[in-house]
Amino acid sequence: MLAILTFSSMKTCNIILVIGIMAISFSCRVDKRAKLKSIYDVDILYTYPNRDEHIPNRLFNKRYLNDGKLYLHFESRFRSDTVVIKSNGKTHSIRVLNTDSSTGVAACEIFDRIADINTISISINNGKEAIFDIDSINHVSINYRRDSVLTIRFLRNVPFYE
Repeated sequence: MLAILTFSSMKTCNIILVIGIMAISFSCRVDKRAKLKSIYDVDILYTYPNRDEHIPNRLFNKRYLNDGKLYLHFESRFRSDTVVIKSNGKTHSIRVLNTDSSTGVAACEIFDRIADINTISISINNGKEAIFDIDSINHVSINYRRDSVLTIRFLRNVPFYE
């Protein structure tokens, strides 16, 4: 009788163990899929807002506005997000970004010659590419609301962060 109880207990433990392993395996797969592909909408704002969010700074504007370079300012809500930046369809850089909570800035990507760039594309965590044309505005802010909206805004002023 003791051997039967032991065998029965072992069988029950094995079943529980198998169910536990399956549950852990499934949850790990779900997490990996979520990290592999972000789903978000893209807002590209080419028009200048009536009131720019950034504080105009005459010194920065004089020095960096229309200086022949392109500046991509990655700002809010990046948390260990993998960002792929392409220029004219070719990969320019792949970065993992984290926003600094004290400044609200994650990174600034600088392209030396804006004249050589027709399009820029950005994707976050293997999500869809946000493709936008580059004309003469050389400062662009990129904000990300996790798995919700990627906002790309062309700026009238050089951003100034305190």
